[in-house]
Amino acid sequence: MRVLSISTDAEILRPESPAAKRMAAYAQQVEALHVIVYTKSRDNGPACVEHSPRLFVYPTRTPQRFAFFRAAYTRGMQVLREGAGASWILTTQDPFETGLVGAMIRRSVRIPWQIQVHTDFLNPAFRTSALQRMRAWMGRVLIARADTIRVVSDRIKQSLIAVAPHLESRITVLPIFVDTEAIAKHPGVVDVHADYPDRFPIILMASRITSEKQIPLAIAAVARFATEYPRALLLIVGEGAEKERLQSFVRNTGAPAVFAPWVDGVFTHYKSADIFLNASAFEGYGRTLVEAHAAGMTIVSTDVGVARDVVAADADGVVVEQSTVASLAEGLRRVTTRLQKGVRPKAMARHQTFAPYVEKFVACWQATLDAANHK
Repeated sequence: MRVLSISTDAEILRPESPAAKRMAAYAQQVEALHVIVYTKSRDNGPACVEHSPRLFVYPTRTPQRFAFFRAAYTRGMQVLREGAGASWILTTQDPFETGLVGAMIRRSVRIPWQIQVHTDFLNPAFRTSALQRMRAWMGRVLIARADTIRVVSDRIKQSLIAVAPHLESRITVLPIFVDTEAIAKHPGVVDVHADYPDRFPIILMASRITSEKQIPLAIAAVARFATEYPRALLLIVGEGAEKERLQSFVRNTGAPAVFAPWVDGVFTHYKSADIFLNASAFEGYGRTLVEAHAAGMTIVSTDVGVARDVVAADADGVVVEQSTVASLAEGLRRVTTRLQKGVRPKAMARHQTFAPYVEKFVACWQATLDAANHK
């Protein structure tokens, strides 16, 4: 089996990146993996970057995003022509821009097609702009044309089934890979209590600092919570467009919050903070929730992404029903009371390891080929 993949993850071009290493592992399980990646730079590099004898990556080099469609389609058709006679499947990273390229290729040549869905695009919170509304419409149209659909959470699966029950048999749930074993074993190099020795609880947020993360809501919730626990502190680790404005807001209001820059391996903070807080209006998956849980943190979260899968027991934390200041502050109060009584999350019953995950990932590709052959 050969695989043609359409992606927007330019990190795949860097051989030492985690994304490239994942692709190399998948490629080892198939005859060849060809990945077409959307890139903006018009450098003079090679048309194909060969990471291994089985992994080939093709940058589109299209500064204008609309040019990506033609470039990716043309390259994809060339790859398929050069591999004529082999058993191929097509996989697209999403049911939006890469999915549209997939549909263009599928219209030109009959090829088994898997669409991957990493975000709950049918959730009203997703449709925050004209572009997102167009993507949601595009997603509904394109998933119906795919042979199989890989989603990263049961929440997304149920969302799709609610509007298209006939798709249920095509859907496989395979979460994003998170090396929970490595996180659990990591000793942690950042001691937040050493930095803020008079503070308890120290509440950690780790995310992009953008509007959908609802960080002002989190700051307000911690400020209300601090009326009962005056030593509480919100530590926000991340970067983003809203950072300067929110830093100014904290300075002007005296809210109990501080900012720290994002660092690779931010899970080092998880080992010493007391509570992990997620106030997002929307999450496609919620990777940091999985990381925080693997590190043994107590979690307070809005009901997004995999929150309910991660916070499966009272000792794990609280998932609030409503995304309000009062609900989050009450969630913080409840988990702090438990922490003071010595109640902490139980260790994860089973950690995710990479080799079995690779087998499951490639099995989804094989299922795509089998589904098309049985039509």
